[in-house]
Amino acid sequence: MARETALIAGATGLVGRTLSAYFTAQGNVDVIGVARRPQSSAGMRWIAIDLTNAGECRRRLASLADVTQVYYEIGRAHV
Repeated sequence: MARETALIAGATGLVGRTLSAYFTAQGNVDVIGVARRPQSSAGMRWIAIDLTNAGECRRRLASLADVTQVYYEIGRAHV
């Protein structure tokens, strides 16, 4: 079975941190965390990117051909 690669958008948020910890603990999934301000975490690769900038996303994410899963949890703005 081929190794899987999970891309977690918003990996510094509550849901993203939980998913990152879960997958890195499994040991059989490569994890790529995406966030505006990445944090240091053992066992995963980080990409600093603003997901609201379409051009930057195309440039920074286009080469990720090995990604097999994408996780993104959209939050609600607090007003």
